[in-house]
Amino acid sequence: MGSSSSFFLTLHIAILVLASCAVSQPIQDRFYQCITLNSDLSIPFSDVFSAPENASFSTILESSAQNLRCLVLSVPKPQLIFTPYIENHVQAAVICAKELGIQLRVRSGGHDYEGLSYRSETDEPFIILDL
Repeated sequence: MGSSSSFFLTLHIAILVLASCAVSQPIQDRFYQCITLNSDLSIPFSDVFSAPENASFSTILESSAQNLRCLVLSVPKPQLIFTPYIENHVQAAVICAKELGIQLRVRSGGHDYEGLSYRSETDEPFIILDL
């Protein structure tokens, strides 16, 4: 019986370690991995994703902003901007945002004076799906 309880204790510890690794992994990496698993077309990260550490991030974020007050430093910024190639990427983005518990903001066309598609009212992490 001792061997069985030792096995379950080891299994429980392994699950906790794996769960903590998954949580500590950056949102960008987890979202990219999820998109890769849930989409029909493999895509290089640099082609469709822009993270805050990318030089082009601010330019992409500000590209369709109608209300510049939404771009001040005190307004929370997205963790990632994802520009899908195909329809399936949009479906994968919705699935992944739900699985990972990340807000998904959809931006398209630039007719958003309130800035709801590229900012958040809360401090929760979010990703922009840039159509």
